[in-house]
Amino acid sequence: MKRSTLIALAAVALLAIVLAVVVDRADAPSVQVTGEEPLVPGLKAAVNDIESIAITASGEDGRFTVARTDAGWTVPDRADFPADLGRVRELLIGLAEARVMETKTSNPELYPRLGVEDVTADSGEGVRVVLTGPVTADVIIGNPAATAGQGTYVRRAGEARSLLVSGELSPARRLDEWLDRDIVDISADQVAAVTVTHPDGEVLSLAAGEGGGMQVGDIPDGRSLTSPSAADPVGRALTGLRFDDVRPADEAPAPETTTVARYTLADGRVLTARLWSGSDDERYLRLAVAVGEETPAGEPADVERESARHAAWTYTIPAYKFDMMAKRMDDLLRPLPPGE
Repeated sequence: MKRSTLIALAAVALLAIVLAVVVDRADAPSVQVTGEEPLVPGLKAAVNDIESIAITASGEDGRFTVARTDAGWTVPDRADFPADLGRVRELLIGLAEARVMETKTSNPELYPRLGVEDVTADSGEGVRVVLTGPVTADVIIGNPAATAGQGTYVRRAGEARSLLVSGELSPARRLDEWLDRDIVDISADQVAAVTVTHPDGEVLSLAAGEGGGMQVGDIPDGRSLTSPSAADPVGRALTGLRFDDVRPADEAPAPETTTVARYTLADGRVLTARLWSGSDDERYLRLAVAVGEETPAGEPADVERESARHAAWTYTIPAYKFDMMAKRMDDLLRPLPPGE
C-alpha cells in the first residue's frame, strides 16, 4: 500500500476518534457551578402555597393535573378524588431542595441521552412538571445520573441548556399513581364477625375464634374444612385493601343484585362491602361504614367522615382481594367423595 494512502487512512481514523470523543463528551459538564443555584428560585419559601401540579408524560393517562382545593390535594381529572399526599410532598420538596450542580449539553440531538427532550403524549422519556402559584416552574425531569445518588438530569422548558441537579427526582408518570389508593387497613384481629350473603341466597357466617382466626358456622353434616384456617383469608381481606382504579358512584353504579360482605369490627364499626364483577371482568366494590347496634362505650371516631369518604365512589379492586371477601361455604370445605 502506498505511503500516501496509509497517511490518508490514518488521518481519517484519527478524525473518527476525535468526533467520537466530542460526541461522547457532549453531555459532560460545560460549566462547573457551586451547587448554590436553586433549580426553582423561591420555591423553598413558597412550597406550601403551590396551587397546582400539571404532569405530562408519554403514554396512556400521562397528562393530568393535581390541584390544591379546600378539601386538600385532589386529582381533578378523576372527579377530584383525593391525591396521594406523599407523592405531592416528595415532588415539591425535591424540586424546592434541588440545586444546580453542573450544566450539561445544549444540543437537542443529545437530549434523549439524558431524558430531557420535549415531552408529548406520544414521545419523550422524561416527565414535564408545571407548577402554578406564587412561584411558577416548568421543568422536564429526565434520567437519574449514571452513578446512583448523584443527582438527576433536568431541563427548564424553553431553555437550551440541560442541567444536573442534586437529589433524586422521579415523579410518577400515570394518573392512577397520584391517587390515594388506600381504602381501609384493618387487621384480622379487629374483625369480630363476617357474614357473606350471595345473590342466590347462600349465607356464609364466620366469627372470630378465641385463639384467633375465623370460625365457620353451620358446616353441613358430613363435611369438613380444608384446614382449620380455611376461613382466615376472609378476615384478612380488609388488611391493606387498596384499589386499582376508582370512579364516581353514579358513573359505575352497583347492579340490583350483588354479593354483600358485612364485617363487624371489635370497635363497634360495621363495614358493608357490596361486590360484583363487571362485563369487563373487573372486580368492583362499594363500601359503607356505620356504627353497629352493639357498640362499645364511646362511639368509634370519625365514622361519619369515613362513611362520606366512601359513599361517593366505586372502587376497582384486585381479583385476589375480591375472592377473599366473596367466599362461599364450598370454597372452604373438602370435596365430597366420588358418588356422594
